[in-house]
Amino acid sequence: MISHKQIYYANVALKMIMAKDEEYGELFMTLFKSNKLH
Repeated sequence: MISHKQIYYANVALKMIMAKDEEYGELFMTLFKSNKLH
């Protein structure tokens, strides 16, 4: 099952990749791991 939060972070990840923002990427990974979605 995919939660709303997982969809949100997937969209954030896509934007991060498109923006190629390394600093934001680190923030995303921190949030991703802290929310245990990996």
